[in-house]
Amino acid sequence: MVIDENMAITHANYVVIDIKLSGLVEEKNSILSIGAIMMSGGRIELGETFYRLLTPDDESPVANPTVPGVAQASLLLEQNRAPVLSEFLSISGNDILLGHLVSTDLAFLKNEVKRLIGTEVKNPVIDTYQIYHWIMRHEASGAFYTPRDVKLNEVASQLGVAVSSNHNSMNDAFITAQVFQRLMPMLIRAGVKTVGDLLRIGDPSGGLR
Repeated sequence: MVIDENMAITHANYVVIDIKLSGLVEEKNSILSIGAIMMSGGRIELGETFYRLLTPDDESPVANPTVPGVAQASLLLEQNRAPVLSEFLSISGNDILLGHLVSTDLAFLKNEVKRLIGTEVKNPVIDTYQIYHWIMRHEASGAFYTPRDVKLNEVASQLGVAVSSNHNSMNDAFITAQVFQRLMPMLIRAGVKTVGDLLRIGDPSGGLR
C-alpha cells in the first residue's frame, strides 16, 4: 500500500483500534471484539466508530476473565466472523492503523483476515506505545532513559486523559485516540511533522532508538 510519507501528520487519516482476544496463542485463540474510531489529523471523529463482538472459536466470553465488558453484551455477538472482518477492512480503507501495544492485536487481525477472507491487511501501522517512549527519550535530552512496558491507562493518566474501568475494545480505542491527540503536538514540537517520520517513530516493531 502506497502512502504519501511527505503528508503532514495533521492531514493524515487514522483508524484507532483496540482488539480483545480470548488468549495469546494464534493457533488456538481468536478475536473476541474489535473497536475502532476514526481520526482526521488530531480530530477524533466521534460519529465514525466501529464496534463488533465476535463469537469465539475456542471458549465462551462469559468464562473468560480477561475480557471484561464482553459478557454483558453477549446477545450482540456476531456468529459469522468473515463479514465483520470484511466490514472492518472496508471502513479502514487506506488509512493508517493506530493502537497501543498493537503488535499482538495486529498479528491476530492479519491471521484471521488471511484465513477467513483470503486477503492481507496492508495498512501502515503505528503504535502509541512506541511514540510515547520516543518522546520520553527525546525530552530526556541525552539523559539516561530506560524504556519499560507502559499500559494504556498509565500513559493516558499521565497525559490527562480520563480512563474507564470498563476495558472493552471501544472504550480502549477511544482512550488511545485521546492519547494520540495529546501526543501529536508534542511530536510536532520535537520536529516530527510528516507521516514518514511518524511511521518510523511509531513502528510497532521498535521504532527509532
